[in-house]
Amino acid sequence: LLQPREAFEYTPAELSKHVELVQNHLSGDVILLLSDLTAYNRQRLIKYKTPFIVPRNQLYLPDLMIDLREHFKSNRGKKKENLSPSAQAVLLYCILKKQYNLLPNDLLDLVPYSRMTLIRALDELACFELAQTTFSGRNKLLSFDLTGKELWQKALPILRSPVKKVIYVTGHILNNDNFYLAGINALSEYSMIAEDLLPVYAVEKDLYYNLKRDARIEEMPSMDGAAAKIEIWNYDPGILANQNRLVDPLSLYLSLRDRKSTRLNS
Repeated sequence: LLQPREAFEYTPAELSKHVELVQNHLSGDVILLLSDLTAYNRQRLIKYKTPFIVPRNQLYLPDLMIDLREHFKSNRGKKKENLSPSAQAVLLYCILKKQYNLLPNDLLDLVPYSRMTLIRALDELACFELAQTTFSGRNKLLSFDLTGKELWQKALPILRSPVKKVIYVTGHILNNDNFYLAGINALSEYSMIAEDLLPVYAVEKDLYYNLKRDARIEEMPSMDGAAAKIEIWNYDPGILANQNRLVDPLSLYLSLRDRKSTRLNS
């Protein structure tokens, strides 16, 4: 049995490819073990002839037997505590850009996500009852009932800090298009608060690890001797950053919300 860590992050084609790769190294059969499965994804896995099991719900073993059940568990009954990074990025984009009715294709050229990831993000926003999804022809349309501040306040309890990890680094930091001013330093640009002496930058996690792998930056054990403090984000800060390469104010608030600081509290 092959169980993905986060099945919703993979397309049926990707899941099928993983099964094939594992199968090539084993003598026995490989079967996908999934916690839930939508009707669409079930059809795609069957098209690829990929065996799968959803315990107490569905079974598809083309080499042995077929037992397909039409009962699909509602994702609303398994609601997560927080939005995924992609869904949060889409929501913040809609609030900041005041886009409250849109199709997945409207975002393809604006955010670095595949169409399938965007569709899942729209479904997630509907699952949390932040928006509604309907169909415009064959395309899924997302519509928000609330807008602006009201939408932000309703979503706030399920939004989380975009910061995955904080580190100190030295190396090629300045004039790097992958870095965006963040933390207290970004807040000082939006307000009258004084900036930190050590610059703070945000970078998307995959971009950071690529820079580290290419030896363009080096991690430091502490801030002593560091050139900058780096916040590794779960989504690309450039999606929402302004023209001055500042992280957006909503993500900035989320990144600082849980920080204990007399400067922030004042």
